[in-house]
Amino acid sequence: MSLKEKVTYAVNKIKFVFGKSRVVPSAGLIIGGLILDAIGFDKAVNKYTKATKEYKNSEILKPMLIGMLKGNPDYESIHEMDDDPEFYCSAFHMKRIPSEPTMRQRMDEIGSSMNGTIEHLNLELFKTYHIEPSALGNGYVPVDIDVSPFINEKCKKEGISKTYKRKDGYAPILAYIGTEGYLIATELREGKQHCQSGTPDFLMKVIKLAREITDKPLMFRLDSGNDAGDNIGLFMEECFKGDNICF
Repeated sequence: MSLKEKVTYAVNKIKFVFGKSRVVPSAGLIIGGLILDAIGFDKAVNKYTKATKEYKNSEILKPMLIGMLKGNPDYESIHEMDDDPEFYCSAFHMKRIPSEPTMRQRMDEIGSSMNGTIEHLNLELFKTYHIEPSALGNGYVPVDIDVSPFINEKCKKEGISKTYKRKDGYAPILAYIGTEGYLIATELREGKQHCQSGTPDFLMKVIKLAREITDKPLMFRLDSGNDAGDNIGLFMEECFKGDNICF
């Protein structure tokens, strides 16, 4: 039997049946909704919702998170839910989806007011799912910190300016822990901000957060732009207090 005859035979054996099953291309998002439920997301963020607001904070933050999980963090991405709002509301336990203008306005109002709450919820992920950041062969848990320029050209967003890449954007600093690279802390910065500016305070926060999830020795690895006396002094002071840290 020739190849053509084999293909024809195989195709003729295929049976097409029209079923009533619902096909959802973003079904994997259900996992995200379950994780938020497990760490008590709604209760944690909704207690800061003003009584006069029509939408609770969770009904604003969840659609924004859905856009991020789908790789589209822009406000316009909320319209991707227009085709199947029932699925998204069910997956993330929302009563309704806000309009784009409402989400823009509320996100501006929320701003950085709940950064501490979000960081606490991030720690809850580690604790709820018993995640222990893995150490290197020497027994130290790596904590990698660096500035990563986000390019946002041809726009007039607040804080946009020339990064060290000589392009307009932001220069957020990010901290990852463990050989797995779990994100433990972030800080949004203007593009023109030097990588060392504000870093000592950020380091103190990272040390505190890291100690919430592991008591193993920590190894901090930073960019050469952070080779500053303030950072070295901070680490040495923590060592003198008895914390097992190398850098």
